[in-house]
Formats: sequence, structure tokens, C-alpha cells
Amino acid sequence: MSEPLLEVDSLDAGYHGQRVLRDISFGVPDGGLITIIGPNGHGKTTLLRAVSGLIHPMAGEIRFDGKALGRARVDQIVARGIVHIPQGDMIFSEMTVRDNLLMGAYLPVPFRQADANLKEVYALLPRLEERESQVASTLSGGERRMLAIGRGMMTGGRILLIDEPSLGLAPIAIDTIYGLIQKLKEAGRTILLVEENASRVADLADRIYLLDHGEFVWQGTASELDLHEEIVETYLGA
Repeated sequence: MSEPLLEVDSLDAGYHGQRVLRDISFGVPDGGLITIIGPNGHGKTTLLRAVSGLIHPMAGEIRFDGKALGRARVDQIVARGIVHIPQGDMIFSEMTVRDNLLMGAYLPVPFRQADANLKEVYALLPRLEERESQVASTLSGGERRMLAIGRGMMTGGRILLIDEPSLGLAPIAIDTIYGLIQKLKEAGRTILLVEENASRVADLADRIYLLDHGEFVWQGTASELDLHEEIVETYLGA
């Protein structure tokens, strides 16, 4: 595995002076797929928000490509190559599929590369091309989630932070979304994935971190997690 593209070192983060995350450290290698699993409400989304600049660390450091993010603005972090695809859809419901995708190319460099990036998105997600003139509010739940991921890809970012892509979807749509994530991994994309359902990431993740009450309580590979049924039962209710 290559050197970390994203490094999180002794991170504390939270809201309004209240710590949600405590002493979080991990790395995401260039071209790797790292997954954070754990119960709802225990800090997974907060971690992604800290990396993408939506909240600032209370302590510790986040480095991307060897350089500290510090208190950089969200647009500066996106310009450096960190793309946050939030939980749910958060698409522009009354805009077409194509226009939603183009909204992901609003910064100068992605704007110049929009045509090439759009071709890449359509190659991976042909259903979006079929529906490019369709208003986003008329899409199915799975198609809306595809659109959100496709819009994130339009930035040309170097790492995708994907927050619970299976949330609220039917099983067949979840299979489609994880098929896409598999394709992104095979294409060499670097991904930090948050998910509650451990079984969905078992065959994808290079390494898994279990987050509980704002702290990592376990880390290892998917095969190592399989050997610890008590961990899955205790923390994930499976």
C-alpha cells in the first residue's frame, strides 16, 4: 500500500465546545479505500465534516498530501482535492441531471475539465446519461444517490469522502451503489467511506475502523473483523 494521501493525527472535534471525537488517528493511502463503521450518532459524520472543513479541529492535525489543512476554508479544501459527498442526496431537485453534475465543476480547474469529467461520470454511470435532461426530483432514490456521487466526481478531486451511501435505499439500489464504489476503487480512486452496515464494506475496504462514542475501539481488515463476531454484535447490532 502506498503512503497516506490523507493523515489524521490525534484529532479532537465537535460542536459548540463539546467534543464528539477524541484522539482520532488514521491514514488513507493513495488509491486505497478505508472504511469507518459504527453505530449511528457516535461521530462518523463529524469525522468527515472535520476533514472537509465544515468544522474545525479542537486539537490534533489533518494533513493532505503532506500539508496541514489548518483552518482552511471549505472551498480551499475542495480545491486541494478533498470532496465530501454527504449523507442523503442534497441535490438540486428542480435542476436537470446534467446541470446538477455541472454544479460539481464550479471551481476554475474542474470547470476547464468539465467535459472530460462528465464523460468519465457517464461511462461509470450510464443511467445518468440516459436521464441527463430529466429533472432530479423525478429520479428514484438510488438514482439520486448516483447523482450525488457523480456530482462529487465532477470536481476531479483526489479523495472522495462518502457518507453512508446506502442510507434509506432499497436492497437492489444499495447493490447498484456499492457496484459503483467497487468500480471507483478499481479505477484507482482514493476513498474514505463511512457506513453503518459492516457487511456492505467487507469485500471493499483495505482497512476498517470501528468508531464508538467518538473513539476508535477496533481496527483491522475485513477478514480480521470476521473473527470477532462479538465486536459486530456489540457495536453494530448484527
